[in-house]
Amino acid sequence: METKNDCSGDLAKALNLIGDKWSLLLLHHLGQDGPMRYKDCQAADGISSRTLTVRLTELEQAGLITKKEYNEYPPRTEYTITEKGSAITPALDAMAEWSKKFL
Repeated sequence: METKNDCSGDLAKALNLIGDKWSLLLLHHLGQDGPMRYKDCQAADGISSRTLTVRLTELEQAGLITKKEYNEYPPRTEYTITEKGSAITPALDAMAEWSKKFL
């Protein structure tokens, strides 16, 4: 039984959504660099096209990022972190500091 102070269930929900390496890196870059195009997201992390498409779709469906398509030629799409997605950036910054200190 989960107690009031036991947050492992909440943590498991969060990790289920963003616990993979690519989702966290995408959120980090979008939070630091602002809106990014698909190719910029791919170049920033060296992620495969298939994995990037899946992760961007999952993050968008979860409301952590938004996708804006421009009606121009050639087509242009930008991804932007939302307020909900930005709320995770302090935790990502803390993880980066921990990595600097201990790894």
